[in-house]
Amino acid sequence: MNCLNFEKWFEQQLLPNLDEPSLIIMDNASYHSGLVEKSPNQCWTKMSLIEWLTSRDITFAPTMMQDQIWEVVKNHIPPKLFRLDELALQHGHRVLRLPPYHCEYNPIEMVWSECKRHYDTRIDSIQPVTHSAVLSLWNEALHKVTPEKWRRYFDHTRGIINQAWEREQHIDTSDILPVIINLDESDSDEDYYDDYIHEAEENERV
Repeated sequence: MNCLNFEKWFEQQLLPNLDEPSLIIMDNASYHSGLVEKSPNQCWTKMSLIEWLTSRDITFAPTMMQDQIWEVVKNHIPPKLFRLDELALQHGHRVLRLPPYHCEYNPIEMVWSECKRHYDTRIDSIQPVTHSAVLSLWNEALHKVTPEKWRRYFDHTRGIINQAWEREQHIDTSDILPVIINLDESDSDEDYYDDYIHEAEENERV
């Protein structure tokens, strides 16, 4: 997936199929997060920073060194505006972005896990593996996620969020350890919900 394809799907497929004002929940994957305008950073050249200031009629001294110019720029950087957020607003919707590294707050992760399991357990039995056969199998997997399952996944996610909120109310900040983020790990863990979904499927068969 890339930003161009996702934004095309968002505009041409998702938004036209929302019948009423909706809250669209997304994580912060790079292809979700294209900016209306690229924000300057310290890696920009001195000339690029000067051009950015000049285009906005922001005053600075021509004799300034690059680090001084950056200080001026830093004080005028506007809040980030995401293209998809603005597009959603134009159609009467809002985007809610999840905090990084908290895929468990999005019920669609369970949907993806269920669909992927269904696909993976059946793809080897398809001969020959044609484009139409793969699409048919994915459609079969998607249709397994019924409205009732969606409600159950939402309820499960709501419970996780409520539990996290309750814990936040009782945290002693003096005990908080330093946060270490591994940049090699994905924000989404497709195996996170396997045990929960497996248990739900077992209960359905009983």
